[in-house]
Amino acid sequence: MNLMESRSMTAAQLTREAGLTAGLISQWKKGAQKPSSKSLQKIADYFHVSVDYLLTGKEASFGQMPSEWEEDTIDEQLRDVNFALSGEVHELTLSEKKDVLNFIKFVKAQRAMKDEKEGQQNGHA
Repeated sequence: MNLMESRSMTAAQLTREAGLTAGLISQWKKGAQKPSSKSLQKIADYFHVSVDYLLTGKEASFGQMPSEWEEDTIDEQLRDVNFALSGEVHELTLSEKKDVLNFIKFVKAQRAMKDEKEGQQNGHA
């Protein structure tokens, strides 16, 4: 199943939430541009899948990413949150860090849906 469809996301939401340039995904779909490895990695990180999965629909045969690498990746994503919380993130377990990231993504998705709904209401007013 398409990762965007499974989360009821638009291309605009994905570009905004994954930190990509606006309109980039539509350029890829049109074949006007090919995704860079950096863009593919941003999308893979956002959806918590491998780049292999994005390209082939299958995870790499070597299995799960090593726990140490996974924790480093999550720590990097939480770096600014940790700074804002005066270093409290380092005391969290890996599972708790994942929960924090998921909650942040949930809040962002809720805001995006609210903004989209308000935009539709303002357009019909």
